[in-house]
Amino acid sequence: MTTPDGTPPEAHRRSSRASSAELRAIVKSRAQVEKFLRLGLAEALGISPDAVDPTRTFTTFGLDSIKAFALTGDLAEWLDRDLPATLFWDHPNIEALTGYVADVLGLAE
Repeated sequence: MTTPDGTPPEAHRRSSRASSAELRAIVKSRAQVEKFLRLGLAEALGISPDAVDPTRTFTTFGLDSIKAFALTGDLAEWLDRDLPATLFWDHPNIEALTGYVADVLGLAE
C-alpha cells in the first residue's frame, strides 16, 4: 500500500513517535486521509478507488475483520500512531473514520 503522495507508509515513520504538529506537516488535510483510506480499502477488496463511496459502511463493502485489522495497521504505520483494533468498527465508514483521524491530528477541512 502507498500513501496519497505515492510513498509507502514506512517512509513517513520516524525513529520516535511523531507529534501531532509533525504529522500535520506530512498529513495536511482531511482529503489526504480520505484518499489514503479509499486507496487502502480499494486495494484490500480488489476494487477501483472510484467505486468506494465514503458514506457507505465498511460492512456493505464486505470488509472482514482480517482486512480491517490490516488496514488499521497500514493507517497506524502511516500516522505513526497506535490505533485501536476496533477502529473500522467504531467508525463505520470512510467519512466517519476520516473525521476521527482529522480530529486526532487537528487537521483543517
